[in-house]
Amino acid sequence: LYYDTQDLDLYHKHQNKKSNRHKIRSRNYVESGINFLEIKLKNNKGRTVKKRIKIDEIHNDIKHCDLQSEFLQIT
Repeated sequence: LYYDTQDLDLYHKHQNKKSNRHKIRSRNYVESGINFLEIKLKNNKGRTVKKRIKIDEIHNDIKHCDLQSEFLQIT
């Protein structure tokens, strides 16, 4: 599940190949049953850096989940 703004800012930055762009998603690994919230940053050197935290469940709206909101603020 990918997250974006109402104006789809993250998607448009990706389509326009902007540097220093982010992708934010929740992902479920089926075989292990583990869920993660992942943030990926593609920098202006073409390098992708991924940070993630383990989460109990995937939510459609992460701003109402304290741990996930906190992770986004510090990342």
